[in-house]
Amino acid sequence: MYEEDVNMFFQSYGDLNIHKTLLLDQARNDAYWRAIFENKDHLKDKIVMDVGAGTGILSIFCAQAGAKKVYAVEASPKLIPILKAVVRDNGVEDIVEVIYGEVESVEVSENVDVLVSEWMGHYLLHESMIESIINARRFLNSDSLILPKKATIYVALCDMPQLTSQWTRVHDVNLEAATNVYRSEAGCFPHIEQLNYESLISLPKQFCTFDMYKVSLEDVHNNVMRTVFVTNKSGIVEGICIWWDVEFQNGVVLSTSPFSHNTHWKQTIILLPKPINVTTGIPIGAEIAINKANDRVYTMSLTMLDAE
Repeated sequence: MYEEDVNMFFQSYGDLNIHKTLLLDQARNDAYWRAIFENKDHLKDKIVMDVGAGTGILSIFCAQAGAKKVYAVEASPKLIPILKAVVRDNGVEDIVEVIYGEVESVEVSENVDVLVSEWMGHYLLHESMIESIINARRFLNSDSLILPKKATIYVALCDMPQLTSQWTRVHDVNLEAATNVYRSEAGCFPHIEQLNYESLISLPKQFCTFDMYKVSLEDVHNNVMRTVFVTNKSGIVEGICIWWDVEFQNGVVLSTSPFSHNTHWKQTIILLPKPINVTTGIPIGAEIAINKANDRVYTMSLTMLDAE
């Protein structure tokens, strides 16, 4: 990524509309609060690093849970004065030290006992912040905690009635010619939508899982799955639904599943080339790939396979 692109990426996170969305995501905030406070025995008098601290909520959670020192690392220049003010307003400026810069280039004077970050993007890997966590492991002790500790991506067949079927006919006017073109164009990019579990037409399959203590850059750069889904009800298969879970040490799970509470991440859908009408028990073969294209961008592809 060119330097100006890197700068634009971090400047974009100075937009408080983004942070408003994050701070209004109850499932997200509750999961991190529980993960931190239910592990407070492991945080008491410990050194913590918060990667991508944003407005500072996780850093302050850690300070409130008894951390001796929290390094709040943030690369967006616009957020630094806001972050410092939030730290001051919460009376933890003697514990939380704000550090401006990318974690890949910052240095601290000591190893850290706990690494915490809310690094996940759409389909988990969007914007590649997982690489910053891999890089930040250089600060850890041998027995340090990483919050969250594990991340898993899941996939399943799904319908997507909001795509075209809801406007194929309006006031008895047949608009199928328009919706066919729309669907063809829509198939060129992934869709971020909130689905419910009734939209799934197969059982979920695990696409990949990452142990945050061990995952490498190579592990996250190229992930391909060849599989056969089996439909578990009748319907129209429009695409592949992708979501993720992250797990913390105390069993707390933050899930973006259609079976869980809604989050701002929603789910990511890759459309099939053409919708498929199915009944129960129909095998559908597919190859799904999520591969890194450049520093902050992943490409996603779906290839239909013979199910035999």
